[in-house]
Amino acid sequence: MKHNCNCGSKPIIKKSLYQSPCPGITLNIRSTKNNLFEVTGKVTCNESPLQGVYVKLSSSSDIVSFPNNSVTTNAMGSFLAVPDVAPNTSDTKVTITSSIMANGSAISTSQYHFFSNKN
Repeated sequence: MKHNCNCGSKPIIKKSLYQSPCPGITLNIRSTKNNLFEVTGKVTCNESPLQGVYVKLSSSSDIVSFPNNSVTTNAMGSFLAVPDVAPNTSDTKVTITSSIMANGSAISTSQYHFFSNKN
């Protein structure tokens, strides 16, 4: 009895199901001194950094804002932004989203962080 399972042959990848990992975007948020925060990330394609990419940054809350709304990646594909945090704010869970446009589609990643600015 013959089986038609293609065992041992190369896998068939249907192009409509295959999604390229390019570009990819990462996002990190960390607290610094004096109630300041840094939002950093990296834009890559096949693990290679992408320079000159505009990254739009947004917040799920009015207590955190980005003065320029966007940043540009450097030669290492990295970006850095220091958001403004409203004064006298207690710990508030805020989602930060970084987005880029690639091939006519938005690619984004989000991360939440507890922001506070107690004076």
